[in-house]
Amino acid sequence: MGLFFLPMLALVGLNGYAWSENIGWLAFQGPAHQVTIDDTTGAYGGYAWSEHVGWVKFAGDRARVCSATEGGDCSNVISDNVSGWDGTIKLAGAGYKTSVMGTPATGCSLSGYAWGSDVVGWLHMAGPTYKVNLEYCIVPPEPPKTYDLSCSFNAGPRVLVAPQKTARLTWACSDADRCTITPTVGLVTPARGGGITVTPQSTTTYTLHCENDGGQSVDISKKVEVVKSQLCEVNPADPSCE
Repeated sequence: MGLFFLPMLALVGLNGYAWSENIGWLAFQGPAHQVTIDDTTGAYGGYAWSEHVGWVKFAGDRARVCSATEGGDCSNVISDNVSGWDGTIKLAGAGYKTSVMGTPATGCSLSGYAWGSDVVGWLHMAGPTYKVNLEYCIVPPEPPKTYDLSCSFNAGPRVLVAPQKTARLTWACSDADRCTITPTVGLVTPARGGGITVTPQSTTTYTLHCENDGGQSVDISKKVEVVKSQLCEVNPADPSCE
């Protein structure tokens, strides 16, 4: 059975327990509380409960023990207390982080650690007999594609002297989705590069135009000059001069 996604739900509920050797169990769900993760941004929200320190509010990339704040007010998880412990629990820092692991087939849960100074200490998100589960797996959004369109365009020979009648146009591009050559040629494939033979009847400037789905475009022009040989000046009826 495949994973059933509910795109209208922005918040993924968490359930289960994390463990700290200093404060014991931290419950991520209960009758009146639950911690969530935004399935688009990965930001945490909601409340967890500890029998030893009480309510812990999650917001963004951190949490805060409400009982450690002035008046028990942890509406702002960004502390302005510079003296002593302020209840802050960081979900990521130098050498540690709390992250989501698992697959739709096995289920997803939190892994890693959070740090709450010397009071909470290390908060373990998973152990041999416990873990914090997600109601459903978060599929990380595809990172936006970055574009860097660049092309080269060449014509050779650049001068055609009878009996020469053809020139070769070649192009090479990166991050191009569509390319055309004007005049007379039109759409060329593949956009990443190739070559085509042209037979200009007179001096012609060919322009390569390439674009991509990122809105970038480039235009490069090359001129192929057509001149008559001295033979054609003397004997224009010569078949090679046609």
